[in-house]
This record gives sequence, structure tokens and C-alpha cells, in this order.
Amino acid sequence: MRRAILGLLCLWPVWVVAGCAGPSLKSQGDAYLLTNRPGDAVSCYEQALARDLELAVDASFVSQLRRARGLVAYALGRQQAAAGRWDDAVDRFRHSVEQDPSLERAKAALKRARREASKVHHKKALEYADRGQLNQAIVELKKALELDPGNLDAKDALDSLQKKKQDSLSRAQKLYE
Repeated sequence: MRRAILGLLCLWPVWVVAGCAGPSLKSQGDAYLLTNRPGDAVSCYEQALARDLELAVDASFVSQLRRARGLVAYALGRQQAAAGRWDDAVDRFRHSVEQDPSLERAKAALKRARREASKVHHKKALEYADRGQLNQAIVELKKALELDPGNLDAKDALDSLQKKKQDSLSRAQKLYE
């Protein structure tokens, strides 16, 4: 009996440290988020969650974690956009908005990135079309329109290429017959 009590007393500091680790990491994450260091906040929040799984049902904690993840994705999206990698920027901004739908700047950035990525795909399509690669051009135009359904130039080009492709197929079929 005495050994059992001594054993429990020896474990007591471990329980205290383990129990405090979650909240202190959470507080540290909150501080990082307030000082505009979302990457550090995510790291602290994820460590806190790993140590205390009950945080997963804490709405406030989950909200803070998602906000921090959204801000990290937003920052990465801005880097991709600055480098002209618009498809990657779209993915990052989309992830940012999924994590935190209240990030209005991420929504605006996503809208712009989608327009820019659409332009890039439209340009690639025209290059393919100039080389006579109609199938690849059509694929690029469809991507352009998926990203920005309002890209009327891409829509017109797609309609034109599909008609051209259909005419080609019709002529080939007539020659075959």
C-alpha cells in the first residue's frame, strides 16, 4: 500500500505538467496569433491538441486554430501570387477561406488569383491552338473557364475551337467515307 501511494506521488508532477502543457501552449498560440505570427500559433495549437485531445471539442480553440491556419495559407498564397504561380495561389487562398471563411482579404485574393490563373490558362490555350494542338487548347480553355466563368474571351475561344474541331472531324469522316 505504501509503495502504491509513493508511486502515485512520484507521478503527480507528471500529471501536473501534462495537464498544464495544453493550456499554456494554447495561451502561447493565442499570443502568437495576436502578434501576427500565425505559423507559430499553429505550431503551439497543434502541440496543445496533441497533448490534450479534449481541445478538439473546444469551439473557441478550434476557431483560433482554424483562423491561424487560414492566415498561414493566406500568407503562402500571397507568396505564390507574387511569384506569378497563380494556380498554386488559388489553392492556397481557397484553403485559407475554407479554414476561416471570415477572412475577407483571402476571399478577395482568391477572386483575383482565379482571374489571373484563368488568363494564364487562356494564354496557354492560344499557344496550343497556334501550334494546331486543339485538344490541349480546349483543355486549357476549360480550365480557364472553371477558374473564372466570367472570362468571356476564353468562352468565345472555346466555342470557336470546339466548332473548328467538329468541322475537322466532319471533314475527316467525309474523306473516310
